[in-house]
Amino acid sequence: MRVDLKGKVVVITGASAGIGKTAALLFAKKGAHVVLAARRLEQLQAVDRDIAAFGGKALYVSTDVAEREQVQRLLNATLEHFGRVDVWINNAGSGLVGTVEQTTPEEMDRLFRVNYMGTFHGCQIALQQMRRQNSGHIINISSMAARLPLALHASYAATKSAQWIFTEALAAELASTPIKVSVALPSFTETDFSRAMIHKIPDSSKSMMHGASAEQVAQKIVQCAERPRPVVMFIPFPKLTLMFFDLFPGVWGFIMRKYILIRTDGKGVPPPPPHP
Repeated sequence: MRVDLKGKVVVITGASAGIGKTAALLFAKKGAHVVLAARRLEQLQAVDRDIAAFGGKALYVSTDVAEREQVQRLLNATLEHFGRVDVWINNAGSGLVGTVEQTTPEEMDRLFRVNYMGTFHGCQIALQQMRRQNSGHIINISSMAARLPLALHASYAATKSAQWIFTEALAAELASTPIKVSVALPSFTETDFSRAMIHKIPDSSKSMMHGASAEQVAQKIVQCAERPRPVVMFIPFPKLTLMFFDLFPGVWGFIMRKYILIRTDGKGVPPPPPHP
């Protein structure tokens, strides 16, 4: 059954750029009331102006999803302004490209707090209102790296894997209720996210993978809100592709070895940093 998004209240974290910003604009064009959340206030204000320019309704709330009290404030502001929450999209994320040995405990902690705990906070706090309404839809934006982990992105992939498994379990727990839960697993996406992540390895002059655009990913997220489904993937023939790599793990290993060489301009995995 198709959900009419007109008048629905949609909360999007990580809405200042990339997938989140593009999804916010698409939801607003569908007539939804959009709540924009991210740490960068100026960028949120710019998105708010873009939505207002075509007559949409939006609210922006500066939010660091790693801080639970800020996520609670986001819900409170949403209810004060719009009175309900129909769709809550946990999209905010942090990334790191580098080896396991290059990653500091502090960097790993921040990745986990944003990517996993941010989703945990968002789900729990959204459910406060969705339980009262006895309706709602949570969409968590994970990554294909959760399912096909990337070398040189181990820390990021680990947090996304935790996020994915958490979402699957939450969906099972809420299966007997009217509240829906979905997870989206984008692959490479051409956004500012890759430029904003922590870089332990310099950007390569070459690439072996071409990403989808933020528009393509955001469109599928909006479609998921209109026609809820448990999992949204962005690779061709997803079930067959994943089954193939599960049956032949050596093929993915070969791809990862090639990826490391291309990503490092043929230098291979960097040596570990010296011990203090």
